[in-house]
Amino acid sequence: MRDRVWNFLDAATLVLDQEGDSRVDADADAPTLAAGLALVRAGRAALEDRARKVPAETRLCVLNPLHGPSAATRKLELPGDDVSARARPVCAGCRAELAAGDGGTELERAVHSARTVAARLLVLRPPGAGRTASRRPYDRVPGLLEAGAGRSASLTAEQIVRRVREQLGVH
Repeated sequence: MRDRVWNFLDAATLVLDQEGDSRVDADADAPTLAAGLALVRAGRAALEDRARKVPAETRLCVLNPLHGPSAATRKLELPGDDVSARARPVCAGCRAELAAGDGGTELERAVHSARTVAARLLVLRPPGAGRTASRRPYDRVPGLLEAGAGRSASLTAEQIVRRVREQLGVH
């Protein structure tokens, strides 16, 4: 557990403080800041939940990795997906918000789910884009949180650690 938390926090420090001055780099873009914060929150969550058996990988909330580790799965359809709704990892807060719409008709549940996804999905501007650039779902923005081909697997904190190390040539 200790090594795992250290890996999360070390990678967050590496990506957020590349100048090595013990401060977040002033030129860090939104996707980099989001990745660093997601790692910090995953590390904190692991420390707070020491008694629980730790899974092999820390799956992050698919709607917003800043929410931290997932607590459940919910059947969701994400914007821009070319597949129908499927089970995806969500944090406790997103699970509760999605569950609030479970009592209605099928149409009401679908509308509630779509509204919840739209409200809770992390959207970012691409790196280097101006303030007028449109925001896109975080996994469609180039950077450490970018989804792989097909977006088939959910993002894990360990994946972000590997990406940070590869990007910075640290092994």
